[in-house]
Amino acid sequence: QLYESSSARVRIDGNLSDQTATREGVRQGCVLSPMLFNIYSEFVMRQTLVFSILLYASESWTVKKADRARIDAFEMWTWRRMLRVPYTVHRTNVSILDELGNPKRLSSIVSTGMLTFFGHIHRSDNMKKVVVQGHAPSGRRRGRSPTRWVDTTKQLLDMNIAIPNDVNIQNTYAGKISKYRDLAMEIKRLWKQNQVTIVPLIMSVSGLTPNTFTKHLQQLGLDEKLHKAFQKSNSEDL
Repeated sequence: QLYESSSARVRIDGNLSDQTATREGVRQGCVLSPMLFNIYSEFVMRQTLVFSILLYASESWTVKKADRARIDAFEMWTWRRMLRVPYTVHRTNVSILDELGNPKRLSSIVSTGMLTFFGHIHRSDNMKKVVVQGHAPSGRRRGRSPTRWVDTTKQLLDMNIAIPNDVNIQNTYAGKISKYRDLAMEIKRLWKQNQVTIVPLIMSVSGLTPNTFTKHLQQLGLDEKLHKAFQKSNSEDL
């Protein structure tokens, strides 16, 4: 009986809305509280239950362009259903995201997780780094190669790291020397751990030959015995 034949109007930017019948208890004394409370609770539930299940182990996905389009389409379908916005209204995705406060897109969350996982592996000093960054020398099948997780990560790194052309040209030779030196340090570490058999796998990362490392092995204080052992293990494994 308290809300019988009662109605209310909402002022938005100086404009009054149409009369709206009040049919249930008004939480916190605000006419919009029931609707806002339901929308916010559904927003939290969808982010907690729906999106968390969808993004399970997403850092290990091999995401292609079509997959990103499907992820974005599912996200917008979820938001439209939560806001009860039918497609017949012809509202743009930008307006829907603006109404929700521009939340972070699911495709961006997937990309961030992949880069974080790649950084964790790259900073580690164990077999995981060798497995991810290395490949065994072998022939190539006919046709286009399938997209790998490493390929997706390289695309994300190219999108997030922009280097001017002049700086890139100047640092090309210096970057190669740094790469050779890093690989030579890895060879020295593996030699101390009696893991010389894994050296050819590291060499196959850049398709280099043992002769390329001769100068850098000498600069690092490695004797001729180490270099001969490396060449022997490389010829046996190949």
